[in-house]
Amino acid sequence: MISLKKKCKHCQSQIDADASRCPKCHGDLRSWFKRHPIITGLLALFFIGSFISGVSQSSKDQKTAPEGTQESTNPQKNGLEVKDIRADYGEFNNRFIYGSVVNHNDKQYSYVQVEFNLYDNDWNQVGSTIDNINNLEPGGTWKFEAIIAEPTAKNYKLKDVSGW
Repeated sequence: MISLKKKCKHCQSQIDADASRCPKCHGDLRSWFKRHPIITGLLALFFIGSFISGVSQSSKDQKTAPEGTQESTNPQKNGLEVKDIRADYGEFNNRFIYGSVVNHNDKQYSYVQVEFNLYDNDWNQVGSTIDNINNLEPGGTWKFEAIIAEPTAKNYKLKDVSGW
């Protein structure tokens, strides 16, 4: 029977090809991954997690959140100012239009509502959405979240802010 030989990478001695340690210098001949199984396992978990996260993120990116436009930066009506309007994904991958309404009056509003028209990529109106609150105090700020239920909605415009 012919035995295959290899050189030890530490002392250059001829050793059996299947040896995991050199019989002369006792050098470890296993690959780095076999010598460090815990680190190898952690690295494998990290790469698998990164891959899964990347796949999940790319599928989320394909559902582009609406790129809203509004007619002015801070629309105001009756002392109610709409600010910081943006569209994004919320919990459970639902789409929302977020922003805030500031009451610049000295009176409390018992009811305040923001309204948005929703449009597709060609700016055809495909729906609308609202959010509302009760008892907005004088000088108070309300952070609204208007859900976008229409799947073809890609753009939006602020339609109105009202209160009484």
